[in-house]
Parts: sequence; structure tokens; C-alpha cells
Amino acid sequence: MWMSPTHTDNRNPVAGAVVQVLDANHTPIATAVSDGVGFYRIVGLPRGAAVTVTVSAPTFGSAGIVRRLDAAGQSVVETFRLDPAPGALTGTVRDQRRNPLFNVMVRVLDPSRTMLRMVITNRRGRYDVADLAPGTYVVRFSLEGKQPLAREIVIESGKLTVLDVILLDEEEE
Repeated sequence: MWMSPTHTDNRNPVAGAVVQVLDANHTPIATAVSDGVGFYRIVGLPRGAAVTVTVSAPTFGSAGIVRRLDAAGQSVVETFRLDPAPGALTGTVRDQRRNPLFNVMVRVLDPSRTMLRMVITNRRGRYDVADLAPGTYVVRFSLEGKQPLAREIVIESGKLTVLDVILLDEEEE
């Protein structure tokens, strides 16, 4: 028997995680789904067998281990930690006449204002920032001759956040 909780890095349970046991040939031999408190239970596994156990859940990454089961048939307890899937940020930067702005510096800062990422807009004014952990960020836009701009955003697990902005000329208010 194999049983355990699944949880996130802050120890919250992950309900609905799919737990799959694969044999040495990577053929599925058992599957379970974690309950509302993150627990699952799998019975009837072959004693002494080498198995791979994988765990995955929507909006989370996956985890897995390779383990040889106890020949005496003892219960195995294993806790899996699933990290939230990253999100992404994209958008277009334009001037007040709706023309795309090239070479705009786009900086993504965490809540303590530490810069995590910096990208530059392309010729169409487009920017993309991938693999952001779910959370709140400040995005700063700057280009010589334009007023700098900052916006607060929330990145959600597994989702693309779109933030289109307009930068005004320095003399515009």
C-alpha cells in the first residue's frame, strides 16, 4: 500500500492531484486522485517491485520518485510537494498616438522592489516575460523621451497576464 499527502510549498493540501504508479517498463499499474486534504491511497502493488510514482495537478508542476517496494508488503508513506505552475506576462507598449514603441525597457520587480527580470520591447512594441511564480509584481516601463510608468499586476498559476500600456511624451501630463 502506498499513501501520502500532497501539498504545496506552503504546506497547503493539493486536492485532485493525479498519482500514477508505473512499473519498470513505465507501464501504468495503479492510479489514484488525492482527496480534499491532499491524501491518496494505492493498494495491491507488487511486493519488491521497482516502481516510478508521479504526481501532477492542474495549475501545478509535477513530482516523482523511483522506489523499490518493500518485499514484506509494508506500507510506504511518501509526501510529494507540488509547486504552482508559473505564469507569464505579455503586452504591447505604445505612444499616445497608438504607435508601437521599440526598445522600451520593461522591468519586473517583486514586492520588495527587487528586479527579477528585464526585457526590451521589439519593433512591434511587444514584450514577453515567461516563468513568473504566481504572485504580485510591479512592472516598470521606461524609454528616453517618455514618462516612466509603473503598474502593479497579479500573476496567476498557469495563466498568461496581458498588460498593454501607453507611454506619454515627457512634456505631456
